[in-house]
Amino acid sequence: MTEENPEPRPELGVYRRLIGYLRPYPAQLTVAYVALLATTLFNLFVPQVIKGAVDNGLANGNMRALLIAAGIILVIAVLRSAAGFGQLFYGEWLSHRVGYDLRNDFYRAVQDQSFAFHDATHTGDMMSRATSDIAETERFVGVGLADLIATILLMTGVIVVMIWESPRLALIGLLPMPVLIVTTIRFGSTIRPMFKRIQEQMGVLSTAMQESMTGIRVVKAFAREPHELEKFDRENDEWFARKYEVVQSWANNWPFFNFLITLSIVLL
Repeated sequence: MTEENPEPRPELGVYRRLIGYLRPYPAQLTVAYVALLATTLFNLFVPQVIKGAVDNGLANGNMRALLIAAGIILVIAVLRSAAGFGQLFYGEWLSHRVGYDLRNDFYRAVQDQSFAFHDATHTGDMMSRATSDIAETERFVGVGLADLIATILLMTGVIVVMIWESPRLALIGLLPMPVLIVTTIRFGSTIRPMFKRIQEQMGVLSTAMQESMTGIRVVKAFAREPHELEKFDRENDEWFARKYEVVQSWANNWPFFNFLITLSIVLL
């Protein structure tokens, strides 16, 4: 009995396709990510300035060192604000531009489908894909991806600085990190299908509303309003139940993440 090779995870191909929507905008992409890198570097540099102020200013009673440190922090704050503006502005610009391109591609794809496709597909489901699904997707490609990269860079930089300052203390502080990484990966693999089920149910809910609204004359002619209200409430309750499941999972995991981070401070 031969063992079949596992198929590649389909979401990786989806991510590559989504990132491909950023290629037509190299100038905006460059500005956004250069600003992101600058903001991360400024965030890493400020603690070093404070360290010098404490060691050379407070410890030695040197007021001049404190004033110099305050001036440097003020300059960094101004530069970081400018970099943060560039990161946020162009990140949002890329989000909405990618959403614009996605909607155009979606509309063109719908126009090219056969009659059989439209016979088997509900209009409400298509509207859900064109609105809520694309809205979630554009947030990931623009601001979401930038925030993810910024978090990874900042975490890497902090770990490097910690090891540079004191390898022993850094290793003690990083003891909870493997547990945090494992639980985060497990949480991501659990929460992703939950969000997918929510989006699918939103399509069902939109379909129920679309069918009721387009056939409202028939509904009222046969006094079927209570039946339509009951059907919509049933689908809406199902959407709420799936959303509640996500909220419950989030509430069960997020405090543990915060506990692991606080545990590093306790160990130090």
